[in-house]
Parts: sequence; C-alpha cells; structure tokens
Amino acid sequence: FKVETLKEYEKVSKEDLLKLTPVSFEGFNGYGRVSIPQTKDEEDIFTIDGDSNPKDLKNGDNIKLVVRDYYLNKLKKEGKVPAEKSFELPVSGLKEVSEIKELKDILKKIDDYSKSENKNSSSSSYTLEPQGTYLGIFSSSDSAYENIIGLSIIYKVTETKSDRSKETHYKDYGYVAGVKKDGSVDMDKLEKLQFNTTTDLEGLKSYLSNYKLKEYKQ
Repeated sequence: FKVETLKEYEKVSKEDLLKLTPVSFEGFNGYGRVSIPQTKDEEDIFTIDGDSNPKDLKNGDNIKLVVRDYYLNKLKKEGKVPAEKSFELPVSGLKEVSEIKELKDILKKIDDYSKSENKNSSSSSYTLEPQGTYLGIFSSSDSAYENIIGLSIIYKVTETKSDRSKETHYKDYGYVAGVKKDGSVDMDKLEKLQFNTTTDLEGLKSYLSNYKLKEYKQ
C-alpha cells in the first residue's frame, strides 16, 4: 500500500501576522481600548478571547488574540500554519489621564456650574460637598477627535431654609468634550451633562457607572 507523505507546513510567526494587522491600543491608561484593523485585503485575522471589546484597559494588562478559523483555513490552502493559534499581547503605550492639560479647567467649570445651580437666596442657603469625581473616556465617531471625555462630580447639597429646616440631596454636575489628536480638549465645545437630583447616593454612583464613568482619584 502507498504511504502518504505528511505535508510540511510553513510556520507563520505571530510577528508576521501582527505586521499584516498592526494591533494598537487607544485611549488612556485605565481607560484603554484595543484597535484591530483589517488587513489591506480587508480580512479580519484575529478575534479576542473572552470579552470581544475590552474597555478600561491599563498598561501591563494582557489581551489574548486568537487566529480566526477562516484565516487558519486560508493559510492551510497556502501551505502555511500559524506558529501559535493564540497568544497574549501586553497592553502598552497608553498615555496617563494626568497628561490631559485641561482636566483642571473642566473641574473648575464643574465647580462653577454646581454653584450657579445652587445660589443662596433670601429663602434658602446651600452648602455643597464633593463626594467623588467620575471620569469616562470613549472612542469618537467624529474624525476631529480621537477620544470623548466625560467628567462629572457628585455633590452632597444641603439646603437650609429660612425656618432653619434642612434638606439634603445628591446631585451630579459634569461636562463632555472631544479630545483632539494632539491630546488637547476642545474647550470651545464643552457640553453640560444632564444633572440628577436624588437622596440615594449609591444609586447615583450606579447611574454614572452604567454610563461607564468610574471614580477618578486625582
């Protein structure tokens, strides 16, 4: 009987695959995203193991890239196989949030905004106490911006009425703006975020968390 000779496949390194589709990381440290472009032939080589669209990546994290089945078959037809069908890629190159120069200016604007909404009058006076700063950084659909930044502060607002009775609420005040390619914030196009009034602090934190804003410690 005839013995089939085993076909020797040429091994393709992960470095060669990454040259075809240079994976990069966007956003900021702790708020990073992964970008996997198509090849010049408009092919998707990789999928991400686990969460297909990981957010809030930080430098030093790892994502696991898996070569797609259809691309494995394509390589096989060409007499090739990947040296590794899956491998980990470390997250790197994400800038620090502190590099956003205008962050302090936005925080000052939020402070002014909160005070303008809670002005003392003949019938009431207000005390505002910050309870935490919340930050979200998102990809932008507008080509003028590389990222969109959302910044919000939760305040404990105590209203003292003329009869000396007191009422306490929690309110969040914030702004959203585009971050340009050079890393600067477009301060001319700041937009106020809709603010909420509630007696439930934890509920308000959950609300911001649902909108992917997380506590930012300066």
